[in-house]
Amino acid sequence: LWKQELVSKIVSFVNPDLNFFDKGITKEEFEASEIFNHGILSSEDTIEGIVDGSKVSISECNVRSRSKSSNSRAAIEYKNVQIHTGSKKSSDIESHVLFYGLFLQLELSNITISSPLKIIPARRTHIEDKFGIKITSQSYITDLKVLNSDDRIDLPSSSDAYNVYCTNKEEAKAILTPKFIKVIDFIYSKFEKIEVIMSINKGMFYMAISWNQDMFETDLFLKNNIIESGLANKFHQDIIFINQVITEVGLINKTGT
Repeated sequence: LWKQELVSKIVSFVNPDLNFFDKGITKEEFEASEIFNHGILSSEDTIEGIVDGSKVSISECNVRSRSKSSNSRAAIEYKNVQIHTGSKKSSDIESHVLFYGLFLQLELSNITISSPLKIIPARRTHIEDKFGIKITSQSYITDLKVLNSDDRIDLPSSSDAYNVYCTNKEEAKAILTPKFIKVIDFIYSKFEKIEVIMSINKGMFYMAISWNQDMFETDLFLKNNIIESGLANKFHQDIIFINQVITEVGLINKTGT
């Protein structure tokens, strides 16, 4: 209860248009982004509100999948020729982290598309795209949904930070205006050392920020009082960061006008 009250007051102080809830989002909301494979979602701590007339929320999410591997095999192919294989025998049930971090949802006011548009960090796909090498695994569950290299869109000024994928290239190119790309470039420049994945699907913009920490961790308070722990100051800094993210992402709605 004290956490709800404390964080709510700090959120209102930083931005009166935002509210804090200790609840998370649903699995359906998370999977609507079409970014990650299905997994077991745990979510908490949501900050949401209205920014320039559009609803926006950002929540902590941890998604894991469980798989049973046995005699797994991995292969590397070059121009459809298998050049390396490897195998590992195991009957253990392994848990894979699909995503752990902050998950943002923004209602789009002027942007629509009939199929998901995905913006993926370049380092995730540069091996296959640059060298034509295909890496497959018959047992390991990857975190991202399958990306088709044929759906990759060449931007007028290619970015080294990310690649864009969409099955409907004509609609995607209508969205990828210089204004839109400028906002995406700005966001990626701010998260140079943190993985950021984005998508647009059914009138919503989604952004997943890998952030391997509990944003509103309360363990410090259990060991010290609220002054000595510095908890209020930590929460304040975290909320300022979140508010900046929400404000910057909100600029996307101004790119379609």
